[in-house]
Amino acid sequence: MRERFRGSESASREVPPPSFEDRVKAFWENYKLRHIEEEGEFFMLPDDLRNSLAEQFEENELGKAWSHLQGLIENEFKGDWDLRR
Repeated sequence: MRERFRGSESASREVPPPSFEDRVKAFWENYKLRHIEEEGEFFMLPDDLRNSLAEQFEENELGKAWSHLQGLIENEFKGDWDLRR
């Protein structure tokens, strides 16, 4: 009985929120995907890769949460930088 309780306790634990570093990485990945899409290069990718990237982008709510930060960064650097490096 005791083992059963421990098992259910660990199964019900919440997943910790992503770290700041993980959120920043997700932001940059979303930014790069948008940049590729805007440049038209997105449509030159193979279908399976393009579909996978599009699904990841749509499912990732961090992109929405970080869109304000993206605007601030773009305003700060005024587009004088290239993330495709």
